[in-house]
Amino acid sequence: MSLKTVVKASSFSHCEPNDFEFTFGAAFKMSITNYPVFRRYSDLNTWFKIISRESFTELKRNGKYFSLTEFKARIHPERMFINDLVNCEVNTIEISTEDEFGEMKKKWEKELIEVKI
Repeated sequence: MSLKTVVKASSFSHCEPNDFEFTFGAAFKMSITNYPVFRRYSDLNTWFKIISRESFTELKRNGKYFSLTEFKARIHPERMFINDLVNCEVNTIEISTEDEFGEMKKKWEKELIEVKI
């Protein structure tokens, strides 16, 4: 059995991979992502802090309101949504940073009204 490490390639230039793919022989593959991972939608109204394969925090603006919501994936489509965020599977998803997420949160806390969901 051989061990081979390959950096996953991304099909979108705006989203660089944040994980490594390990191949053990021909039958077993495993991906490891370093969490947290930060993403945003290209309209800059929704930001994500992806904590694990099954949870994330969403910072979302809607007009003069904003919300900070924590999500836990309980069913397969929710896990696939998180996977799409991590891998930037949709061209409206962009890489962000912890600093950008924090700055936007602070800005919205000063300028907007928080809605508890």
